[in-house]
Amino acid sequence: MSEKFGSQELSIFESVTRLRSVRKASRELNVSPSQVSKSLKEFEAKLGQTLVHRSPLGIEATPQGLRVLEDVEMILERFRKLEKNALVPDKKVAPPLTFASLSFLSSRLIPRILEQKNFKDYSLASNIRVVEFSHNELVSSGLKGYFDVAIHIEKLAWPKTWVSIPIAPLEWNVFVAHKHPLKAKCTRDQLKNYPFVVPTGWNGKRFVIGNDLCPISWNDRVKGHEATTAEVALEIVARSNQLVHAPRIAGEALIHQKALRILKVEEFPSVKRTVYLSVLSEKVSVAQLRFLVKSLKNILDPFS
Repeated sequence: MSEKFGSQELSIFESVTRLRSVRKASRELNVSPSQVSKSLKEFEAKLGQTLVHRSPLGIEATPQGLRVLEDVEMILERFRKLEKNALVPDKKVAPPLTFASLSFLSSRLIPRILEQKNFKDYSLASNIRVVEFSHNELVSSGLKGYFDVAIHIEKLAWPKTWVSIPIAPLEWNVFVAHKHPLKAKCTRDQLKNYPFVVPTGWNGKRFVIGNDLCPISWNDRVKGHEATTAEVALEIVARSNQLVHAPRIAGEALIHQKALRILKVEEFPSVKRTVYLSVLSEKVSVAQLRFLVKSLKNILDPFS
């Protein structure tokens, strides 16, 4: 192919497909809407393919466009790397990409994302920032610009400026200390003889009991110590005769250390909740989003 492509042409195509709007892309790139439309048409003509089409959700890439977009994203990421490494006087350092999540998810998932061998290829940021919010605070805090990426349990009501993708189901189990008198297989009635660690949170006025998703209601359980995070609850259980109903991934390390074990309870329904990845579209590119989705699916697969 003898046709040549300019970096602005590639940036316009990437911006339009990410923002799903010619007008938004023009504002982001500081060019006129007519120039954006013209560039798109010329880019399609050079490739001899229809790359985008209009839908009720805005402008979307066609199947051919999605394939081209992968190459364009990688080229633009390399351009950004070159710009970052260039010795430009008074160049400002880009702010870190900020991840938000519940404590047990951020501690178990985000460090493993950093371990992915091609993490740096996607230029997520020279550094990242990890912050923790409760489930009820995530959307309101995200809308205030406190973070760019959220990993959370169950679907949340994000606005259209955010993209939210289900990743994998996460299983909850009953944990006990490794030397607890309860056997590996037990009954619901046997659980009622031991206290459960109570999930507790502050609502701004007082401490309230949270939902640990246990099939046995609190009315039928003995209440034990209280904790605001799954990690603390599991550490308490590892050092006492108390029980906790918690996400399997949260107890992984203590199981390997033989400090905890999981009970198999007769006639106990399987409890699973879906992990979601939500990102602010203007801060996370399509290539970066695909990398995060793939990484999280690989990490969560053993716990689904």
